[in-house]
Amino acid sequence: MKKLFSQVVIAMIAAFSLTSCLSDNNDYDTTYYTDTAITAFSLGTLNLTNHTLAHDGVTDSTYTSTFSASSYTFDIDQYAQTINNTDSLPKGTDLKHVLATISTANSGTVLLVLKSKDDKDSLAYYSSSDSIDFTNPVRIRVYNMLASAYREYTVKVNAHNESENEFSWNATPIDNYAGIESRQFVSQDDQLFLTGLHKGATSVFENKATSWNKVDKSFAKDDNVIGTTKKYRYGIIDGKLMRATIDGSEWTEEKLDEDASLLPSESVSFIASPMVNDPSLYNLLIIGNANGKTVTWSKVEDDGDKSQTWMYYNEDEYQKKTLPYLDNMKAVLYGDSIVATGGDFSQVYTSPDWGLTWNKSTLLKLPTDFGNQAAKFDMAVDKDNYLYISRDGSATVWSGRLSQLGWKEEQKTFTRSAARRK
Repeated sequence: MKKLFSQVVIAMIAAFSLTSCLSDNNDYDTTYYTDTAITAFSLGTLNLTNHTLAHDGVTDSTYTSTFSASSYTFDIDQYAQTINNTDSLPKGTDLKHVLATISTANSGTVLLVLKSKDDKDSLAYYSSSDSIDFTNPVRIRVYNMLASAYREYTVKVNAHNESENEFSWNATPIDNYAGIESRQFVSQDDQLFLTGLHKGATSVFENKATSWNKVDKSFAKDDNVIGTTKKYRYGIIDGKLMRATIDGSEWTEEKLDEDASLLPSESVSFIASPMVNDPSLYNLLIIGNANGKTVTWSKVEDDGDKSQTWMYYNEDEYQKKTLPYLDNMKAVLYGDSIVATGGDFSQVYTSPDWGLTWNKSTLLKLPTDFGNQAAKFDMAVDKDNYLYISRDGSATVWSGRLSQLGWKEEQKTFTRSAARRK
């Protein structure tokens, strides 16, 4: 690591001269390439500092472990001459001591561009067995076989500044709070509003980051509708599950695999999620309360015919992790899980499998200041993956975001990748 570039050049020239001197008519010709590039970059086993809570749930402690970083892909942009990982390494990764494997085209020689104490550049040999400090971007050069030209790359190793499962609630006041009831979040043009009733009139509040301010705005409301997709509206009308097109007024009855008496009659939540393999189709879920218990239905939306039937989630002796009955229950899709709460708000439940099984969540547990008295409330998720919740009788809207849902996905595809000689 401490050998300077002048020694590298001398060694390369000497090797070339020696090869020339030893050549005779019986030797094979040696081809020397004048171009080169870095063709692959990967990491080895890295150190990781982990933070954990002691048994008392308060004391923070740390321990060090190792993990293989070979699965983290590094993208090489030959046009911009940059190398970086789009999937960041975990929080706590030791970037000061990193082992890297670098491959080159045409037997190129790799050198590191280092900064001396007087801020001058110096070059040093690269070795896959020597660690590199990647706490800041590192410049790496690859020289051709004749040392007559090189390409220089800037390598950035990305690591998260927060763990993927961090979540905290933030309180935002409702300006000029006037005891609004029957609260409901409404999304319009990717913006979230809070509506509610006060003295028989509907008030609308807009999120201004530091407070929710009352605005002169109104929303059309159809009490028959429990939820919508891009093409259809759904409603429970006269005890039947119905569907209508977004711009139509004619309702048609949906097919059920169980009796309609098992449809929810209160605290109804409708969840729609585009299918991964065909975003034009939706996975649908209806969950709510009926006759003192939680009931759940699901189907895949089908606009071709009515062959798709709503499936009722039957209770059986094998299904142990069910969602308990919760007064005023509300459920939303958050990330890859469904989140539900209600009752005295002592528990928040999550389902990773579309409502089949439920677990108590310690990560999303509501703050003490939210209150523990049963009340009507609403919950929603905005376009930036923030989870919002507000209850009747409170002058506050609570919000938070799971850390991993705030991470940006960086560019992974580059259209120009041909190596250029410098």
